[in-house]
Amino acid sequence: ANALGLWNFDEIIFNSGVRGTLSYVGGVFPTSWQPTIWAFFFLAEVVAIGMLLYAIIYNVGRKIMSTMDPIARASAIEQIKYLFIVAIVLSLLPFALPLMMDVSAQLTGIFHDALGGKTATERFKNLAANSGGLGSVLTYILYLAALIYFNVFYVFRALTIALLIILAPIFVSLMALSENKRHLAILWFKEFAANLFIQPLQALMLSFILLVPASGRN
Repeated sequence: ANALGLWNFDEIIFNSGVRGTLSYVGGVFPTSWQPTIWAFFFLAEVVAIGMLLYAIIYNVGRKIMSTMDPIARASAIEQIKYLFIVAIVLSLLPFALPLMMDVSAQLTGIFHDALGGKTATERFKNLAANSGGLGSVLTYILYLAALIYFNVFYVFRALTIALLIILAPIFVSLMALSENKRHLAILWFKEFAANLFIQPLQALMLSFILLVPASGRN
């Protein structure tokens, strides 16, 4: 793995080594990315505030014009409620997103601790050593293939999460524009949560896979 310049499983999935230090944000992407990510994020916040102001002007005018129509008035009041929700969420995003990344890193650390003193790399070596000649070769081939896959996967994960952070204010502000666009904000949150919390889920699965053979031999 090191000869190919790949992260090993302890580093890429369990956030060991440099990925578990202040050089990385929650093991997701390098700290050096942060200035660029948050600069574009706050630019998106400005755009989102503009969208929110437009929605406020539009909906207030709509409410005034619909005073004689109970259905239209109820719809306008419902939309105004979402304006307040969007304003609150936009103000909380800069704090909520880093908190979610920290929670993901903490969960990953808990599952890593389940391995005990040995690293995932050491447990893979023990598993290969106890698999016999051909089994050992197949185990190493599968290990290398999985390592390449996860290295590529986590590169795209980092880029995806960074992009979703940047676009977060835009997707949240869509809730204030119309009822038809609210599902896009929910879709954004699902994508962000899925990409973020896939790591502790994979850490749990890998810990289980590596611990079962060890416990089975006891």
